[in-house]
Amino acid sequence: MEEKKKELLKLVHQKDIFKIIIPEEVERKIRFLCKNIWTVEWSGVLFYKFEGSFEDKSLTIRCVDILQMDEGSAGYTEFNMSADVVSYMIDHPELMGADVYQGLIHSHNNMSTFFSGTDTATLLSEGSDMAHFVSLIVNN
Repeated sequence: MEEKKKELLKLVHQKDIFKIIIPEEVERKIRFLCKNIWTVEWSGVLFYKFEGSFEDKSLTIRCVDILQMDEGSAGYTEFNMSADVVSYMIDHPELMGADVYQGLIHSHNNMSTFFSGTDTATLLSEGSDMAHFVSLIVNN
């Protein structure tokens, strides 16, 4: 029996701008991490909700929380999902709703915010397994 390879999606480059809401408490966490881990990249889970639609350009993403998972190097960060995420969600039951999704947040420390080749590969990989995937890049 011949095994089929999973075909990755193609990334669609568009100049559409969608709204992302970062509540004050989430922004505080981001600023804290950027201030305290400023020489290397860090990454973690972005918990988010969405409303509207990508197709009719009414999409709005609302950040709900973040959980830092890795402190990387000057140019790279990576983590594997672990039981720590589930433990965090149990301690924060508002994250366990059917309308709360998990994406990625990571810093580019002192670089600009852009989707690097690694970031694009992550979007393609994760986007192939989920209906949608949000990746938020921040910097100092």
